[in-house]
Amino acid sequence: VGAALGALAPRWRRQQRRRGKVWRGGRRPAPAATRRRAVPLAELLERGSVEELEQWLRPSENLQAFVANLSDLGRCTELVAEVFEANIAETECMKRGLASRLGAKSSIFQDVLRPTLRRPVPLGSTVIPELGLIFGYATAGDLDQSQVVALIDVSLWPHDGRVRQDGARSKQGVASKPYVLNLCVSPVFRRRGLAAKLVALAERLIRDVWGDTEIYLHVYDDALPANALYEACGYEALQYIYDKEFPYSKAEAELLRTSTWRLKTLQPRGADEAAMQPAAVEEVQDDGEVQAEEEEKERGEEEEAEE
Repeated sequence: VGAALGALAPRWRRQQRRRGKVWRGGRRPAPAATRRRAVPLAELLERGSVEELEQWLRPSENLQAFVANLSDLGRCTELVAEVFEANIAETECMKRGLASRLGAKSSIFQDVLRPTLRRPVPLGSTVIPELGLIFGYATAGDLDQSQVVALIDVSLWPHDGRVRQDGARSKQGVASKPYVLNLCVSPVFRRRGLAAKLVALAERLIRDVWGDTEIYLHVYDDALPANALYEACGYEALQYIYDKEFPYSKAEAELLRTSTWRLKTLQPRGADEAAMQPAAVEEVQDDGEVQAEEEEKERGEEEEAEE
């Protein structure tokens, strides 16, 4: 029986390869476009939106807006750790959070996902998704080799006043709202208006693509430049409200004493302002995807010829 099964194995593997279940050398590799790191934000938008948002998508000749995926975890972590002057333990904690929002848990049994602008969960949902959206600016040229110089890290989190952090709690039944976790600009690239541009870009995306009208965030009181930026961008300070049914823990209260909870209510789109529109799926197919499909077809033909 063993010999018979051994003789049938090559044919079975060929059949399974055609069905996409196994591959020579083990697991089937991701298509070239899936393996690629960051994606230019312009690729994920309709052409009309790209033209209107040009000043934010290309803030200068040597910078370009991008959307990160899990393959960019190292570069994103490096920037966040540099900006916040994190030690080794703090950096590892930041890395875990970034990995989660870049899709680490959803990618355990599948290939690294191509970035998407879609809201992680439907509007009004009380689900707290791990997945978020991280985008920013990188140096011009090949994104696989470029330097990430600025990023904004957006997720969904219940608006109950608590800070989203490793091991944080939240009140059940409270709708998840857009929440800015990190806004970072490399020291070398500061004083160029990049942070304000990223905030404005995030607001347009959250309003037009996600459909939300509010954005929340926390910022440390001693982070004077950050507080000044958010004040200038229209983020108002909120009062923490004591909830008898779900009171703040001692650790939460200590953290909230040194940070300000802020909210911005987004204004409706003006009559002369076009909405940011994500590109249709078929429009974002790039050369790498086309090449991967051609290679898949050629391998299928070769395997049929072998039989």
